[in-house]
Amino acid sequence: MTLPKNIVMIHFDDGYKSVAEYGYSILSIQNMKGTAFPICKWTGIGEHMTMHDLQFLQNHGWSICNHTFSHESMTKISFGRIRNEIAFVLTLFQSYGLTGGMFLAYPRGLYDDKVINIVSKSCLLARTTRGSMVGKDIGRYNVPSVGISSYNQYCEYIEKLEGSNIIILLFHSVGASSKRATNISISDLMKICRDLNKRRKSNQLEVLTMEEYYEQIMKENCDSEYTYIW
Repeated sequence: MTLPKNIVMIHFDDGYKSVAEYGYSILSIQNMKGTAFPICKWTGIGEHMTMHDLQFLQNHGWSICNHTFSHESMTKISFGRIRNEIAFVLTLFQSYGLTGGMFLAYPRGLYDDKVINIVSKSCLLARTTRGSMVGKDIGRYNVPSVGISSYNQYCEYIEKLEGSNIIILLFHSVGASSKRATNISISDLMKICRDLNKRRKSNQLEVLTMEEYYEQIMKENCDSEYTYIW
């Protein structure tokens, strides 16, 4: 296997409709695919994507992954509830032909050792939003990400890529549809994707979805050859 020099993943949490309306087109122009983690309880409600939107993204190469059904903090609910939150999404995804249900993003980025023990029984990977919780012991169930809200912030992180690094760029909505800290403007997301494509063409990095990452790196036990940036 020829491994990429560096790996970048583009993640969108919570399932905002602006990801399908704007994010998809912006990434597609640069021949890139992203990963979406919708909150299933909210699909089709207000500013959130429908199941049809999620199917459309997957049909165009995106990964659609598990952010639980109701987005409750896993450290504050019972073990049985944790299992049900994950299992419901797995069943729902299967009924719609969505394949990424075994890849989880912790609601609000919160987890602990007991949560990991439960999650590891039904998921292949789990991602957090809180690098400060990770420490040096990064495994398959506390994969870190960095929240990005501007092109300048992106530049601060991307310049840390030196070879054999992984960085997950985390966004929520695209444009002005959300007040979340990781809302990204259309223009800044376009700049980010243009820069990533330029770096990709010069063989500095590869942009992968969560499922592609698992198939190419994790499944082959090559993850130890990389260091996460967070």
